[in-house]
Amino acid sequence: MTTMPMDIQIDPAQHEPLVQQFQRQLKANIQSRRLRPGVKLPSMRQFVSEYGMSLGMVKQAINTLTAEGYLRAEQGSGVYVAQRSLEQQAVALVVPAINEAIGEILAGIKDGLQIDSPRILLHDANFDFRNEAKYLDQLDSAMVSGAIIYPPPVSDCLRVLKSLQQRGVPFVLVDTEFDELSVDSVTTDSHAMGRDAMLYLLDRGHRRIGLVDLTADSSNYQQMRQGISDALGEYGLHFDELPRYVTDATDLNPQLPWANGERATLRLLGQHPDLTALVGMNEYLALGAQRAVQSTGRQVPDDVSVISISDLHLFAAMTPGLTALGQPNHEIGREAARRLLALLDGHAISPVQRHKLKPRLCERGSVETIRS
Repeated sequence: MTTMPMDIQIDPAQHEPLVQQFQRQLKANIQSRRLRPGVKLPSMRQFVSEYGMSLGMVKQAINTLTAEGYLRAEQGSGVYVAQRSLEQQAVALVVPAINEAIGEILAGIKDGLQIDSPRILLHDANFDFRNEAKYLDQLDSAMVSGAIIYPPPVSDCLRVLKSLQQRGVPFVLVDTEFDELSVDSVTTDSHAMGRDAMLYLLDRGHRRIGLVDLTADSSNYQQMRQGISDALGEYGLHFDELPRYVTDATDLNPQLPWANGERATLRLLGQHPDLTALVGMNEYLALGAQRAVQSTGRQVPDDVSVISISDLHLFAAMTPGLTALGQPNHEIGREAARRLLALLDGHAISPVQRHKLKPRLCERGSVETIRS
């Protein structure tokens, strides 16, 4: 009997042929990294003795997995789990859409992989979360060594991420994380982003502040709202009393990405005309908020101040420039690549690592100080 840490159960009563049962389960042990690269397999005769198959069946399964790149045979030595190097196989980068942040993350990933010409398989879901989920459902370790994933900020995507984890594809999340998922992630400190944005307004005398929010329920958005709540608490205010409009996080518009923020802000201003400041929970909601304020004939920041929790290069060129809490996207990509390399090399730290980077305040001209 072998002492290898494998989970293989061969059942002659099943309709699936024994050789296919063995091949499928041995492959699953490799994909899940129960059998790590470089590990030597028991001899074929040991497999025959342990699982009650013929030598021909074992040879067929071993030869097939060798041809697929999961195993390598060394003459006179034995069969080993193959090292599936990044130079030979791609890393997948899965994102909901291409924008400047993704470009910066991609540049960081290339730096972090530390190889001259990493093959990065980029999947752009084109603003459609269903498209992203469909691709993740199809992703397999035969296609890529691992993946770096920028998932939708909604818990509906947990099913596909858990399924990917069960299929043994190593991956790291960027920008978004979920408490329900035990996987490495690299994000900006969302609590700090929410707290810093709100304190920036409160410290400048604003008390009638509106929040342009969205239905995102990922852990980082929950932390962001908690940061906003904590900042309000420092001034004796309460999150539940904050004028707030919640947009649909899954309703993405590639032609007019600011449209939801603009509509939400117009409703907020209609219901609360005395607002002196607005917080956009992401860059497009904030951009829509600024457009909405200006469309009503009010001035930013003289009449209504606006701050964004997330930054775009575009904000610096606007009139006025939009103040924002920026994210270190290049560093996020670089750290995510390093975490993925650790997973692929079998040097990952346990428990999982949730790496949070500090946001940076980008002060421009969209916030006015209220003089008492």
